[in-house]
Amino acid sequence: MPPAMTHSSSLVPHTWRDEIVDLVRGVSGACIFAIPLIYTFEMWSRGATISLRHLLIFLLIALSMNFLLDYFAGFKLERSHSLVVVQAIEALAIGIVTATILLLALGQLTPDHSLRASIGKIVLEAIPLSIGVSIANSVFGQNRDRVTGAEGEAPPSETTWHELANDLGATAVGGVFIAVSIAPTDEVPFLATQVNGFNVLALTALSLLIPYGIVFVSGFQHNPQNAPFQTPLSETALCYLVSLLVSVVILTLFGHIGTDDSLHRIVALAVVMTLPTSIGGAAGRLLI
Repeated sequence: MPPAMTHSSSLVPHTWRDEIVDLVRGVSGACIFAIPLIYTFEMWSRGATISLRHLLIFLLIALSMNFLLDYFAGFKLERSHSLVVVQAIEALAIGIVTATILLLALGQLTPDHSLRASIGKIVLEAIPLSIGVSIANSVFGQNRDRVTGAEGEAPPSETTWHELANDLGATAVGGVFIAVSIAPTDEVPFLATQVNGFNVLALTALSLLIPYGIVFVSGFQHNPQNAPFQTPLSETALCYLVSLLVSVVILTLFGHIGTDDSLHRIVALAVVMTLPTSIGGAAGRLLI
């Protein structure tokens, strides 16, 4: 059932912190839902050549879909019937901004591209991303515990090392699930030839920030942990390393990395692949 609507005149004020959490939840839902489409030649090429008329039609369709999805799910915990239209517009705006950031990080928006081509790419990629924003509440639920997935239940008593093993295993499983849908394609080696120092830094930062937002900001309850590798920052860093390792192994198995490849090429391939792998790993930590 869809989460209950609340009136904007709630007794509990909606703070800036709540707005930030809503925003992070929306971006997280967008990335989990649409990250494979960000790594797609056809989306880039079609976006660069599609007519303005068709772009406007796609935007209207996306806005209509977001309106329906936001009525039943949405990405804000405090919602009301009167704000569904506003939330649909916000979802599309978040999709546009997220698409711009991801395409910039992947080197698909450069001064060499015309403004018209860049706008087309952004708008076309923003459509599936905005849908991910609008179903974020269905993805993350409300007040659910990260470990049990149940409302109001305490997680089982587990040893620190058992919990760490669960996190690492779930990261690997979720990462492999996403990676095997992207690694066999030609997009990854193509992107690896396009990235520069800025792209490497941007992709690394996003591979840390997005999973952190998915796991620790998007709405799941967490039991504070003082054990090694169980704090938010240390867990995020360790799981990034697992995602990086998974990416290298998957790329090697699909023949993109060989023994004669230079270190520069290997690093570029691994960094490009680790973004979707880390997002899949973060989703795996929530679901497993």
